[in-house]
Amino acid sequence: MFGPEALTQGGVLVAPHLLLSIGVFAIEIDRLMDWVHWRRDARVTHPLLMNSLEGLRPEETRIVLRTTFRHLERQFALWEASLDLAMVLGPLLGLLSTVIDLSKLIQTLGPDLLLI
Repeated sequence: MFGPEALTQGGVLVAPHLLLSIGVFAIEIDRLMDWVHWRRDARVTHPLLMNSLEGLRPEETRIVLRTTFRHLERQFALWEASLDLAMVLGPLLGLLSTVIDLSKLIQTLGPDLLLI
């Protein structure tokens, strides 16, 4: 079912759609691993962060927390642009594939096609 004949029967855009799906799956695996590592490391870094905040003025505390959150945001937003691109390209590839296959069907039916 999933062999070379499936790629040839699926049309021209099956291979790019498949590669896009594999790429999104790989990004999600990477994100999952980041979350697992972050949760594991949070047991150590959370008490260290709390100890570093003790004795600081409120303004200094805000600065330390803001920089820490910016670092985490950058770390978790690493593949954000790629996922946004995949969200646009996936449906467009599917729609383009449908249009191409419908035009092939109409071309195959040719003169036998009756539009009433």
